[in-house]
Amino acid sequence: MPQWFYQMMPELLYLLFVLAFGGCVGSLLNVVAYRMPLGLSIVTPPSRCPKCNTKLAWRDNIPVFGWLFLRGKCRYCKNPISPEYPIVEACVALLFGVYYVVWYMIPRDAVWLGVPIGLLKPEWTIEARSGFHTWPTFMLMLLMLGALTGMFLVDAKTFMIPLQLSAIPAILGLIIHPLHAAWISHKGYVAGFGHTQPMGGWAIPIPEGWWWIGASIGAGIGLIIGNLLLHFGLLKCSFHDYEQWEEEHIAKHKAEQTQSAATPEPGENASASSETIDGEQEKETNNENDEMPADMWIQYPYARREVLRELLFLAPCLGLFVAGGWLIEAMNLTSAPPLWLRVFAGSLMGFLIGGGVVWAIRIFGTLGFGKEAMGLGDVHLMAGVGAVVGFVDASLAPFLASFVGLGWRIITLIGGNKFPKAMPFGPYLAVAVVLAMLFRHPIEYLLSALAGNPVNLP
Repeated sequence: MPQWFYQMMPELLYLLFVLAFGGCVGSLLNVVAYRMPLGLSIVTPPSRCPKCNTKLAWRDNIPVFGWLFLRGKCRYCKNPISPEYPIVEACVALLFGVYYVVWYMIPRDAVWLGVPIGLLKPEWTIEARSGFHTWPTFMLMLLMLGALTGMFLVDAKTFMIPLQLSAIPAILGLIIHPLHAAWISHKGYVAGFGHTQPMGGWAIPIPEGWWWIGASIGAGIGLIIGNLLLHFGLLKCSFHDYEQWEEEHIAKHKAEQTQSAATPEPGENASASSETIDGEQEKETNNENDEMPADMWIQYPYARREVLRELLFLAPCLGLFVAGGWLIEAMNLTSAPPLWLRVFAGSLMGFLIGGGVVWAIRIFGTLGFGKEAMGLGDVHLMAGVGAVVGFVDASLAPFLASFVGLGWRIITLIGGNKFPKAMPFGPYLAVAVVLAMLFRHPIEYLLSALAGNPVNLP
């Protein structure tokens, strides 16, 4: 064996572990995408064949290979198994593997086909002493990508984003980032910097001074106050009467269709009209089934009123954002903030700004067009992402998502009926986050070319 192979053996073993971990996460996401929209537990019962209801053996659940060994059919009743399962497992495994290869295996000066692909490595994976010291952040990123994939699958199928999935990266980001920073500071693995300085560029942008720390914590407290106001009924949730309006709208539509079908055209006799009633009612039933909420929410007439409720909900957050910064500055703190607190504030800023950018688009778009511009699920999605990757990538993603959506539209025009034309915005956001995380330097280069000056994203 050549010497380079032995040198790469540890990295290849790590890569194999990451691929296997990605396949297992993908297998779990298949369960999530199937059961969560139905309100079923993702823990019990164990995986079973949906046709013969036989519990699957452990070897049948091996990611990708289980489906291949079974040749895409149930071992017991030979019912076909959707290829979606191994495709999702393989895609998540490859996604995890690509990030590991780019972030840890490719040298900084690597060039492929004349392209400096080494520039794709983020700074926090370059200047740290080894991957061992950055594994908590790397695993956090992978878990966020897994949750993002789950939200992609569920939203694409149901036009809804489960809040449980968006809460996972938000909670983990706000906990793991500062704990990792505290561990780094305690152990002294800060790449030659002092006790309060980040290792060679932290994984997320973190504030330098006390003002932003106080402002972000104040805004977080404001969000808690807003949720308490909702909990105790002092504020109503936006669009709280949508379901009632939808039922009334459908009932009114059915009544109009029935009346139209029962009224004969001039010159037609009653018998001809009565013969067509059953056919019209059948068409009406089909139309009712085809009229999904994803189409009906556009017709809701009170969208502007409802986003004003959301502004009231955000008022404590915005007010305490400013008050928190002023208050902590008035304390005249002379010591530098500890690293863990700066990192916590950076994660909290990512949560607030990531969700805030999408929420601002939703509010101003709704006020401008009179229709709900984006769903609150998209807000929760980007808030969770921001807590993990920071406010920069979370702010870039909504704008990149517009180009992702344009690309999908072109694909649907070329592919005809092979691809669904209606797609919620959540999957576009998910793809955009992946692109923003992986192609930060090319995005900086493009922005620099457009601005005519160097642009260095924090």
